[in-house]
Amino acid sequence: MLLRIRPLLLAFCCVLLACSVSESQSEWRRIQPVARGPQMPLINDMDSSTPVRAARLIFEYEGDNVRLVTQQPVEVAAATLNLTSGPEPGFFVDVRDASNRTLARVPARHAFATSVEVFPERHDEPITRTDVAQPKGAFTVLVPTPDETDHATIVNVAEPKADVSGARALAPEVSDLVSFPLQRNR
Repeated sequence: MLLRIRPLLLAFCCVLLACSVSESQSEWRRIQPVARGPQMPLINDMDSSTPVRAARLIFEYEGDNVRLVTQQPVEVAAATLNLTSGPEPGFFVDVRDASNRTLARVPARHAFATSVEVFPERHDEPITRTDVAQPKGAFTVLVPTPDETDHATIVNVAEPKADVSGARALAPEVSDLVSFPLQRNR
C-alpha cells in the first residue's frame, strides 16, 4: 500500500513546493455571490489553429475563501483552450475586460469539491468518496488573455429554475463569486 501511495505523495509534495516557491498573486478572498442574471452571450470567435496568449491560473480554496496562488503566461493553440458557450451548470472562470464584459468562459473542473477520495487499508477494497464538512483544495484553469483582459471572475451557473407554473424552465442564473486582477502578458 505504501509503495502505491509514495508516487502520489511525491507528486503532491512537488505541487505544494512549486506553489510555495511562487509568489502569491493575491490574498484570500471570501466568496460573496452576486447575482448576474440570465446567461449572457460570450465572445469566442478565435480560429482554432491560431496561437493565442493565455494564462494558467492556479486557485486554492478553503470553505468560502479563495485565492489566486499563481498566474503563468503561456502561448497555446486556441484549440487547446476549453472554452464554453453553452449554458451548462457548474463553476467557470470568466475572463473580463475593465467594463466587466465577458470575453471568454472556461470550465473550472473539480473546483470546490465537497467530497474526497478515501483509500482503503487493504488493496482489494474499493476506493470510496466521502463528503467533507469544510471543502478544501486547489484547481487549475487555462484561460485566454486577449488585449482587453482586465480580470478573472469565478462564476457559478445554476440549474435553470422552472417558472411559477412549473411549465417551462427559465434561463440559467449566473452568480459572480470572486474576482482577481490579471497581469497582461504581451
